[in-house]
Amino acid sequence: MNFKKTTSKQTEKKAKKAIKHKKRRLSVLDRIVIVFLTIALLCGAGGLSVIGYIIATTDTDNLISQMNNTEPSTFLDQNGEEFAELGLESRENVSYQQVPQSVIDAFLAIEDSRFYKHNGFDLPRFISSALTNLKSGSLAQGGSTLTMQTIDNFFIKKQEQELEEQGIQQNTLQKIESKMREIYMSMRIEQELSKAEIMERYLNQINFGNKARGIQRGAQYFFGKDVEDLNLSEAAYLAGCINAPNTFNPYNGYSSSGIGIGNFSKLTTVISTYSQLSSDGYTQESWNAFVQALDRAKRLAEKESESQATYADGLAALQAAYEGLAKSDASADLVRLQQSVNMYATFTNNAGSSFSDESWQTYAIASEEANQLVVDNSTNQEAVTAALKKLNHAFTALSPIKFNYYEAATKRRDETLYMMKYHGYISQTEYELAKSTQLAFQVVGESASAQDPYDNYLKAVTKEVMELTGLDPATTPMVVHTYLDKEAQLAANEAAEGKVVSLDTNKNYQIATSVIDNKTGGIVAMIPGRSDYESEFYRNRADDQERMPGSSVKPIFDYAYALDHLGYCTSRVYNDKKMTVDGTVIRNSDGKYYGKVSMERALAQSLNTPAMKTMEDILNRGYEQDMKEYLQKLGFSKEQADQFNIRYALGGSLSTSPRQMAGAFSALANQGIVKETHYVRSIEFKDGKKDPITVTPKETQAMSPQAAYMTSELLYKAVHGKYQGWNLMGRLGWSIPVYGKTGTSDWASDGLDRGIPETAMRDEWMINYTSEYTIATWSGFDQEVADGNNYVTEQLLLENIPGWINKHILETISKNPQKIQNPGGIASYGGGMIKQEFLKDAAKNNPMTEANQTQEMDKLQALYDQVKGYQAADYTAESFAAFQSVLEEVARMLDEDTASDDEVYAAITKLQNAVNNLVKTVHKDTLLSVINQAAALNPNEYTADSYRFLASVVEEAREIYQNPNASQAEINSAVNQVQNAIQALVKKSSQASKGALANAINIARRKAAEWSVSDPNRANRLRQLIASAQSVYNNPNASQAEVDAQTNALYAAM
Repeated sequence: MNFKKTTSKQTEKKAKKAIKHKKRRLSVLDRIVIVFLTIALLCGAGGLSVIGYIIATTDTDNLISQMNNTEPSTFLDQNGEEFAELGLESRENVSYQQVPQSVIDAFLAIEDSRFYKHNGFDLPRFISSALTNLKSGSLAQGGSTLTMQTIDNFFIKKQEQELEEQGIQQNTLQKIESKMREIYMSMRIEQELSKAEIMERYLNQINFGNKARGIQRGAQYFFGKDVEDLNLSEAAYLAGCINAPNTFNPYNGYSSSGIGIGNFSKLTTVISTYSQLSSDGYTQESWNAFVQALDRAKRLAEKESESQATYADGLAALQAAYEGLAKSDASADLVRLQQSVNMYATFTNNAGSSFSDESWQTYAIASEEANQLVVDNSTNQEAVTAALKKLNHAFTALSPIKFNYYEAATKRRDETLYMMKYHGYISQTEYELAKSTQLAFQVVGESASAQDPYDNYLKAVTKEVMELTGLDPATTPMVVHTYLDKEAQLAANEAAEGKVVSLDTNKNYQIATSVIDNKTGGIVAMIPGRSDYESEFYRNRADDQERMPGSSVKPIFDYAYALDHLGYCTSRVYNDKKMTVDGTVIRNSDGKYYGKVSMERALAQSLNTPAMKTMEDILNRGYEQDMKEYLQKLGFSKEQADQFNIRYALGGSLSTSPRQMAGAFSALANQGIVKETHYVRSIEFKDGKKDPITVTPKETQAMSPQAAYMTSELLYKAVHGKYQGWNLMGRLGWSIPVYGKTGTSDWASDGLDRGIPETAMRDEWMINYTSEYTIATWSGFDQEVADGNNYVTEQLLLENIPGWINKHILETISKNPQKIQNPGGIASYGGGMIKQEFLKDAAKNNPMTEANQTQEMDKLQALYDQVKGYQAADYTAESFAAFQSVLEEVARMLDEDTASDDEVYAAITKLQNAVNNLVKTVHKDTLLSVINQAAALNPNEYTADSYRFLASVVEEAREIYQNPNASQAEINSAVNQVQNAIQALVKKSSQASKGALANAINIARRKAAEWSVSDPNRANRLRQLIASAQSVYNNPNASQAEVDAQTNALYAAM
């Protein structure tokens, strides 16, 4: 990093103050000072022996070599760019010459104004502090010089930390001894180093809070600038904040939660006390209930990553069980009440004044009332029990105080400025100007440090580094090359913050995501949990979460394996109907069954019975052991594989993580090869003492390239095909070729005691992949809290949160995703695909496919098309209603396209029968009309013969009209006969009646025709008579006698 050079005037000013580098022996005066200090501090005759002991046991030969400002480990992304550093401290060393004089002056004014005048130990200041401490009986008053603070930072604090980690507490004499050793070491390094060198080491070692160490990191952390660019106000703040960096850290908030005690601490305190309780005198039932509650609380306390609400629930449950311990006498309750009073008093005393006034007042009253009952040795068991409950509740409700960190930071800055003015480092004008500066407007460094966008990724990388090396990068400087894709991680962060899709307002609802580069197995981004609200503890749900995957495993556990080993084809058709496995009825999520369905639809709709039938076939063919090996090839652990059973078909009995699921699914995009997922590419050690480590991920051929491709084609259609409407993936409107599967699992009986329905969803998954990346996102409820609302509702499911997260990240980072290519070795069969090696047995392994199922449906379709146009008016209402009902049933069957063969055959028969049973409607109106027409005629106007003939025809017509079973043909015939009879009526007139003659002529003509062959002569004579009769008949003036004569002649001749 480039730094600005200080001016020659600044350099000259500092050079004058700096003491030249030279070695000195410990002078007589120095020894006298140490003796005096020892006597003053120990106030006893043992001081001289202590001096000798300290000098003899303090190694001062290597002090300088041990005073190294160690740099942190550096972490690089996939492009080799630094994205984070890690150490117990974050540090970037600078030289004395790079530090502005205002910074030096600020530290001198607030910490050690006599720095350039003493030899590492300021006797007057120390005597004053010692006398103050003797009066107060403590060592609270400081008297350390900058040199002593330097020794303290490099050596003493580390020693104290080691003792603390070992559980060793120093007594007062040991603390005095430690302080004297610090003085001795300070005086020794003053002999070895110049003031400038001491100041440089001091400034590079200071703790500025968080992980920021050294003046350069402090400047960057708080102000986003290099140390050379600090102004007076900033310099004063940095110098003033170091004695309490957390208290004076404005990033903690203007009015955020300050120092407080969380529910986790309360829970562990109560557990510790309750664990010492004896069962003596308590009823067995109440004691058993208490022990169970205590065990649950202990298990909860082992999870240091639950929410405060979860710990509060656990604490309340434990207290309730404690209150429920039953004894016959009130004295037992007094013992418990006394125990609780003492326990809570110890807790609150240790916490200090850390609680809000309101909650403290409530607790204090409850504690006082409880204590008074104990003092009075009360025998009122009801009052004692009530007091215990009230005290427990008040303790649980104690809430932390609010503390304004910004005001504290500003006040401390002003105090430093005042001291600078007091010691003459700045003028009154400079003081007032710097004090008037609004510190908040200058604090801009947080976004690049404390709010590190890659912090979650860094934590996961750190864990992997420790597993690979056995070393902590926080303490062993390294350069770690990772697979981080910054763009992908920033997109993931947006999702975690609720900026992509709104996250559920229930803060127990969580998400987790893992994004993998298919080519390398490298994890390019991750979401350990939602970050739109502050979580009490960190949990990497992406890597460590153990949740049931539900239906999301079906493609890789069931169908891919069957395509690879059982000779299934992608067009295989299942009969989705009720089935039972191990006494459990297998149902689809909606409780329905859909009959004949293709493998494509079974996956897109995530139907359960086809997947279970596939796994059942796998096991029936003896592949159980091979399945266990297959699971390990996919990246699941041996333990997970050993627990394999038929319920794995639907994702039951298995717990997994987004990282594990993404790794397994990446095989589908990678020609069946699973590459071990990892964060780290390589590691180099900064000290060069260890060889670099290059991470070569394990590659395993989990399935054939053909099975991977065919499964991918099915999952592509699940997102983009004709059945996409059955799942949430198809509703996202992808702009790239993407593949995927969803899944859910329910609470089952685990949630019943929390008021959660047994069938309520707990986990929701979506796994998607392209030719480049695979992403797995889980969402749901991983915390077991007493809240009946902690489940995925139908509304929450439809919000499709995992889907929108996956879409946002994949479409953000995708470069040039392509459709996955056919690897060869695949044949066409039954309207789908099959491995070439299984083609010869395809019919045996796939008794029903989309192709042969279509033939039967086509027959039903043809019959439907033939009869769907029939009109109701043409048939009786009863017969057409029956026909219409069957027709509608067939229409639904054709639309859903889910019927089994038996159902299709039955539908064809049923529809044909309905057609055959149609009864056409008969119309009698015309018949009635002609009957009425005939009845209206006057018989006196017609000849008797013609009217008699009409009457007989009408009578027959009436019988047909009155017959309810008469057909339309019979009715139509009757109408024609009546109409003809009416036309044949002969009206009476004054002329001769010729009807008889007409009949005779007609009869004679038939006879003549008959005789033409048998008796031609007779026929000729008859024809002559017919001609004569016809002449009379045609003569309108012929008399009746003439007519009758001709009639008689004809009959006589015949």
